[in-house]
Amino acid sequence: MTAENYPEIQVLKDLKEQFDIHIELIKDRFLSSETSYKGVRVKIKNKNFDLYVYDEYDDLKVDNQLLCLSLVLLELEVYDEEEDFLNWCFALGVSFKDEKIRAYHMDLRTIYADIQNLIGTIENPISDYDFQMNAGVAQYLRKL
Repeated sequence: MTAENYPEIQVLKDLKEQFDIHIELIKDRFLSSETSYKGVRVKIKNKNFDLYVYDEYDDLKVDNQLLCLSLVLLELEVYDEEEDFLNWCFALGVSFKDEKIRAYHMDLRTIYADIQNLIGTIENPISDYDFQMNAGVAQYLRKL
């Protein structure tokens, strides 16, 4: 398979180029004791946003900006889709009792709105299913 077989990759490339997006891992920063949620700095048009991204496969260690962008979009989608803090915690598998997590969730409201104002609709072109199963375009993207 080639990138031409996956139009989702072109969508990510276009988004990255149009809005000058760069993502970097913030070493040793985690959402909580759950070290699978790693800190990242997302730069969009010279504005910086610090987020936490679920990184089950250590994808953020690889300098693959399209993969990193897709992971960030996926996290933002999860935030937007969950009705409230408790549902969001359940979806992420984190403790609702952790004050750091509660504060981060509150910060996400502003972060999400600011990013949406910069890039428009926040939508990951790669399905959550492909990421969870490491299949299709997600698997291809990890090999780039």
